[in-house]
Amino acid sequence: MGFPFIIPLLSRGLLKWGLVFGVLVGVLWKSYDLGGDHVRAAWLVERAQSEIAHALEIARLAELQQSATVQYLALSSHLKDKRKVLIKEVPIYVTKKDDANCTIPTGFVSLHDKAAGVTGLPETDSPSRVDDTTPAVELSDVGGALVSNYSICRRNALQLKELQNWVKKIGQ
Repeated sequence: MGFPFIIPLLSRGLLKWGLVFGVLVGVLWKSYDLGGDHVRAAWLVERAQSEIAHALEIARLAELQQSATVQYLALSSHLKDKRKVLIKEVPIYVTKKDDANCTIPTGFVSLHDKAAGVTGLPETDSPSRVDDTTPAVELSDVGGALVSNYSICRRNALQLKELQNWVKKIGQ
């Protein structure tokens, strides 16, 4: 026949060892495949736990943000109400007689406006000179501006304080 060398090889057990080797490779491959499934399953569990923890943290942060916003808005509203009351009280503390007796130089107005951050104001020759061409600024107007400015300052300080409290709560 054509392949006389195969018969002696089969008689020596090569076929038997080939089958054993094939079974061994198959068992090892299946073990590797099952191990991969186990690792993949563990990874999916860990990923799901991580997503749950992330969702809980987002919910916690949203709750903190909501409570901080509500608290800030309540306190800010209180400050706005106080500002309105104080502006109404300016005429009590700065009377028309005080307005008539006190002339506010435009230099002071310019200085005040620059300190408050108002830009694009015309410059005057002398900050202490009263300019007759500009309308007179009454002392009560200055009082109202001071009330507004300090109210805004207090609201900004409150906003910063609430932001700092919120950041502290996030870190806990």
